Amino acid sequence: MLNLLDRIIHAPTTKTSSKRYILTALVKLITRLSPTSIPYVLVYLVNTFTALNPHFLYSRIRKMLEEFNVHLNAELQQRAVEYAKISDLERVRLRNTDVGGYA
Repeated sequence: MLNLLDRIIHAPTTKTSSKRYILTALVKLITRLSPTSIPYVLVYLVNTFTALNPHFLYSRIRKMLEEFNVHLNAELQQRAVEYAKISDLERVRLRNTDVGGYA
């Protein structure tokens, strides 16, 4: 899903309003990256497949947000900066809720 959002947000034909929605979707995804939201049975699989690891997903989403910190559109830039601050808070929460070897 992140690959699709990444392709859409960087497409030259994507409207600014669509980019705003994608930035909002990214920050909402970050808030749902809790190791406790994944059943304990999947811990091994999550640690085996890096793409499913909450820390890897967080880093990837954070990078996508940071790309817009210097965007020419002031509204997109402001959103990206604000969402980056929210993602910092979620990073602390994610780190504090590590279970089953996610760290």
